[in-house]
Amino acid sequence: MRYISLLLVVMVGSIGCRNRPQPLTIFHTNDIHGHFTAEVVSWRDDSVKVGGMAALSDDLDSLRHVYPKSLYLDAGDLMTGNPICRIAYRGVEGGALLEMLHRCGVSAIALGNHELDQGADHLRRFVRQAPFPILCANIRDAESDSLLADSARIFRVGNVRVGVIGLMMDQLAGSVAKASMIPFHVDSVVEAAQNQINELDPKTDVIILLTHQGVDEDSLLATRVHGADVIVGGHSHTRLESPLRVNGIVIVQAGAYGKNLGVLDLTVAGDSVQECRGSLIELAERTPHMDSPVRQLADSLDAVIQEIYGEVIGRLAAPWKPSYYETSNVGNWITDRLRERYQADVAFVNAGGIRAGLEAGPVTLLDVQQMLPFMNSIVTLEARGADLQRTALEQSRAQGLRRHGALEMSGMTVSFELAGVDDSVSVGDVRIGGQPIDMSRRYRVVTIDYVAQGHEDRYLGFTPQDVESTGDLISDVIAEEIRSVKQPIRADDVVRLRDLP
Repeated sequence: MRYISLLLVVMVGSIGCRNRPQPLTIFHTNDIHGHFTAEVVSWRDDSVKVGGMAALSDDLDSLRHVYPKSLYLDAGDLMTGNPICRIAYRGVEGGALLEMLHRCGVSAIALGNHELDQGADHLRRFVRQAPFPILCANIRDAESDSLLADSARIFRVGNVRVGVIGLMMDQLAGSVAKASMIPFHVDSVVEAAQNQINELDPKTDVIILLTHQGVDEDSLLATRVHGADVIVGGHSHTRLESPLRVNGIVIVQAGAYGKNLGVLDLTVAGDSVQECRGSLIELAERTPHMDSPVRQLADSLDAVIQEIYGEVIGRLAAPWKPSYYETSNVGNWITDRLRERYQADVAFVNAGGIRAGLEAGPVTLLDVQQMLPFMNSIVTLEARGADLQRTALEQSRAQGLRRHGALEMSGMTVSFELAGVDDSVSVGDVRIGGQPIDMSRRYRVVTIDYVAQGHEDRYLGFTPQDVESTGDLISDVIAEEIRSVKQPIRADDVVRLRDLP
């Protein structure tokens, strides 16, 4: 009887603790994209650099003294954006990023779409190698139907039981190469989330959805599930300086490239969030530098990358400024070089593949790798004029209706007009080589595999036949082209996809 009484006392005490207000702090990052070192940023007037794993580690160490009951989560896209993602560490490319996050004390991360950039086999190694949980409740192996990663974990922070569920966007078209997705099946985000919430709810005091799908989709998800408390999100690179609250669910996101650390301070009681306060902390580099295991690893890897990629290979006379929906001077220069090099009539590159601009002045191999971080191969094909007319229409829709990123183009110019009333576009003049397009002629086209063999409907508007791979990576080719120019480079800034007034 005495043991039964003692058990009742313990049970009542446990319930009482959960009903009393308890503090919980969530530190969060997202979309680091390989940016493991501090960098000069445009919004600061001084020379202080911002971001990097060492600054993240320093600030987390300091903040944990202030917020001892805390959890650090990352919402995915750790990969792609820096050569560190191609350097093998403990048997997996990009493994050093996993190790640095581990040394920062991360509790779990979500899978981002760019974790799939190097293919299915790399992704499986990446998940296995991680020294912490990588969570994703809605990606399955197509053959075995087993989940690629753990769906969720429960963490105890003080007296608070925190359930964390990982979720990847279920609409991956345009975000992942088709070849990388063939071995996998993607379940509905809403269904996977609700199934996991139902399972975790009796065992937890707080449920966090750790998502990689963007703030708009997170807001929609909040209206379609019940029982979740917080969404820590990524993918859209949104700097939410204070949390959103949609359908009672707190939504946070911390921008991109490791420049900010999100801090979400919660008060939890009675199986719900009673109060929340959130902010972003700029990760400014401290001087003098604090020595730490993270900084030691980051500095050693940076030295390797600078030795390999630090060489100056050319100079720009004026800045290169990419644009997602419109043709740009950097896109013009890249496609012009591809068209000339491969003796094509037309060259295309998706604008979204140009991930960074460059300032006037010296250009290094590292600059090129960061500007063109994806391992896209150059391919050639033949297309009839009628096919390229469909490309002109699809690209007019992309720019005019903001449906998706446009194609940078060389050898081809397109003008279009918005109809206005019914959100349609009318293609005007289409020229190839300065001449009106010939619908029956066959033209030689050079582009990249992502455009021609991954998302041809989205970009070209037709399915090309007899695509031939050159075996060349676009980043390597453009580096060679920059190196071959002996004087400062001047890019053509003529608009090649033009909305008629």
